[in-house]
Amino acid sequence: MNNHEIALKFSGVSKAFGQVVALDDFDLTLQQGELVTLLGPSGCGKTTALRIAAGFERPNSGSVFVKDKDVTSLPAHTRNMGMVFQNYSLFPHMTVAENVGFGLRVRGVDAAERDMLVVEAVSRVRLAGLEGRYPHQLSGGQQQRVALARALVFQPEVLLLDEPLSALDAKVREELRDEIRTLQRDAGIGAIFVTHDQDEALNISDRVCVMKDGKIQQIGSPRDIYLRPVNGFVARFIGAMNVIDIQFSPQNKPLIAGVELDSSVTGPVGSVAQILVRPDAVSLCQRGTFGSIDGTVVGEHFSGATTILRIRLDRAEVTISAMLVSRNVQLNVGDGVGVVIDPNEVLLDSQN
Repeated sequence: MNNHEIALKFSGVSKAFGQVVALDDFDLTLQQGELVTLLGPSGCGKTTALRIAAGFERPNSGSVFVKDKDVTSLPAHTRNMGMVFQNYSLFPHMTVAENVGFGLRVRGVDAAERDMLVVEAVSRVRLAGLEGRYPHQLSGGQQQRVALARALVFQPEVLLLDEPLSALDAKVREELRDEIRTLQRDAGIGAIFVTHDQDEALNISDRVCVMKDGKIQQIGSPRDIYLRPVNGFVARFIGAMNVIDIQFSPQNKPLIAGVELDSSVTGPVGSVAQILVRPDAVSLCQRGTFGSIDGTVVGEHFSGATTILRIRLDRAEVTISAMLVSRNVQLNVGDGVGVVIDPNEVLLDSQN
């Protein structure tokens, strides 16, 4: 990644549709060669940001730059951006080669060069030999590869991907996700990737931009977003999270079922609050172990490498999840356990 060259920049961009504010003072800088994911629930503004970058929507205020050029008022076809849509948007009456080469033909690239670039692009997305097929003769994954080749064939300044994997089954989605990342890195271009899938965002991104109600909540590396969320919304939205009612002890520490956590989270003596703890920060020991919280296993969810155990805490009237390596799990529903919460992984809840 080139950390010195800006590929795309939003500066104070706002957009409203009637009384609904879709983007509110949106600032984001994409570096050349970087992939940034816009992540958030439906209606948070991520697709609006992408459409403004592409030139399909005009902001009410603010500016959009490609490198050092202000493109805010320029039409979409002059911005030299590659776009990959959720629903492929292929021409059904055109072959693979014709779909991939369509943008080159519109740009006036001569036939010989166009054919060469199409062959190269089709090969890069592993569709060599299928140039003569029509979209209805391809699988969903193959159709999305055609869309990706079409977006990359003319070497765009920026690649924009609007939930490109959501229509695919899990196995194909994972394979194509990795291919998109490899192709984007090899091409050395900046990319904005829109998704509502947290795992997808954590796996594919250099940085993740978490959004809510048109505002950026946090921008950071996937590791920072997951391990160091800045507020309760980000903590709850990214990955699984236990929400536990606590009361603060005379030492201003969180108390759960009479057990004090030596955490940096503090509060007024006797006041109540909620803390957030990820399942992988919960470990189990023998019931009655000093410093642990007694509980009972009430559920189990096996997912291969890991198993999620649901544990009902005896005195707290709450059920929490613990993520364990499956081969180490030797517990059954109904077994008593001791629960240990890593005090360094506790976050005071906030709904900001």
